[in-house]
Amino acid sequence: MKDLAQNVKVDHSLTAVVKTASANGTGIDTQGFQSVTLVADVGAACITLNGTNKFSFSLEDSDAPASGFAAVGNASVTGGTVDGSGHFQVVDAPGHAAQAYKIGYVGGKRYVRGVVTHAGTHSTGTIVGLSVVLGDPISAPTANQAND
Repeated sequence: MKDLAQNVKVDHSLTAVVKTASANGTGIDTQGFQSVTLVADVGAACITLNGTNKFSFSLEDSDAPASGFAAVGNASVTGGTVDGSGHFQVVDAPGHAAQAYKIGYVGGKRYVRGVVTHAGTHSTGTIVGLSVVLGDPISAPTANQAND
């Protein structure tokens, strides 16, 4: 069996905390890595999820670390599709909570970030986090994040 831990780096784009409103993640630098995956982690729903009270996840890219982000299209993702608004996952039913969702990125921009968009009423919120997994490093092993 091969060790994956030395060949990936995980960065938080949006730290997992209770969210009651839409939020943009931080841009993550993909330089030095040849594969990128966005992981959306959803906790137990603290609201009744339905077609009105829901949230969606999207992936955005940019050439700059803090500006110019735009939703990616289907040509820039693998392992799923994005809708016309750039969303790759809509969480709108009780069975969609307490799950993790992922989508791969194959676009040409240096920075990526995750975005969570809320619709409806989310007064009690739901724990949501967005992480970027960077893989296939040009120079391995990657840093030991447990000791960083």
